[in-house]
Amino acid sequence: MKRAAKIAIAASSAVTVIAIIAVAGIMHAGAKNKTVDGKPVSEDLKCNITDPAKYGEWYGLLASTNLYTFPEQIPAGAADIEYRFRLDNNPLDPSSLVYLKCTYDADTYQSEVDRLKNIKGIRTDKEHYAGTAYVAMLKEHETEYAILLNQDTIVYVCYAEGMFPKHPDQAYMRKETGKKDSILGKPEQAAGQPTESIDYFSIYDGLWASDLKYWPKSWTF
Repeated sequence: MKRAAKIAIAASSAVTVIAIIAVAGIMHAGAKNKTVDGKPVSEDLKCNITDPAKYGEWYGLLASTNLYTFPEQIPAGAADIEYRFRLDNNPLDPSSLVYLKCTYDADTYQSEVDRLKNIKGIRTDKEHYAGTAYVAMLKEHETEYAILLNQDTIVYVCYAEGMFPKHPDQAYMRKETGKKDSILGKPEQAAGQPTESIDYFSIYDGLWASDLKYWPKSWTF
């Protein structure tokens, strides 16, 4: 290759790298603000919230969901509440987790089960979870579901994973036939077992970004 051509390729590569850095810098500068679309978020869009009083403050979640499996508010009949909202919206590798576990009295439990059953497009899965699950979204890098436990407890989970995912407790994750690759997240064939074919879906498929309640509108390209 001639010297001039090598210089041109090097210059082009340098411009590309600079452009990527510039875009990342602009996005990160925006993340420094404590609001997204005028709504409060933690500085740098990173947080690990466990206070149930802050339930519902999911601004900047950056997952393609409306969290329909989650109750709008923690029901008054809830006890033994466990709550977690973990977020790391690194512009180049975002990840997040919303997790709620509640024990209910009989009436509240049945009301929640009825609500889950009636979510349009929801799928029931009695095979891959710790209990009967109502699944709203199952994608390669994001998922949302609620699991019924012990006839009085419900675990609600939604997470979007990057290279450093924030998963729920292992006991409440989907169990698969195939082993997962630790980096790409793709199922591999386990010894002596066929790889599971996963039917990815979402009840939110077909919605525009503007219809997704927790996807920051200012981050839509």
